[in-house]
Amino acid sequence: MVEIMKNKKDSQVESITNNHFKPLLEFDLDASHIDSHWEYCTHIANFVARMVSQNRTDPFMYSNLLSTSLNELLETVYRTDKEPGQLHFCILRDGDTDRIELSIPCPQKEQEFFTDLVDKVYAPDATDIYLGFLFAEGELDRRIGIYELALNYDAQIEVNLTNNKTVQLIVDVTLNETH
Repeated sequence: MVEIMKNKKDSQVESITNNHFKPLLEFDLDASHIDSHWEYCTHIANFVARMVSQNRTDPFMYSNLLSTSLNELLETVYRTDKEPGQLHFCILRDGDTDRIELSIPCPQKEQEFFTDLVDKVYAPDATDIYLGFLFAEGELDRRIGIYELALNYDAQIEVNLTNNKTVQLIVDVTLNETH
């Protein structure tokens, strides 16, 4: 397994490699299903968020924030050129942090896209790039969701190239701080 990790600061590297996460929900979905209907992104995000938010301090608020985060990630996947196969989704928890693991069957050029994207999302000019995407006319740039996760939700994002046809995105979000 080739691992590529890009994070904003050293303390995040420690967090993203933490192995104390406990699985909450996991499923596989034929990659072609997410291509067939845009609204599946929202339906999946809402369902998952509701399922895993019940034990949070404010389950309704937490579910809304998590659903938005998941939707950004799934919409990026929707716009990805995928290979036939199973999209694997898993959400795990360690304290206040939820980890989203998403394995996407995709060709080499898409793996390079994600590797490059995660590298750039933590660059010093990332905010300017993100704002450029937000205010650009025409079709929405597919990179915007990953930028939004990193910049607006302070997500820690990792890319793993698990084999020659799969990329795994790992996104850690902390939306329910208790301290």
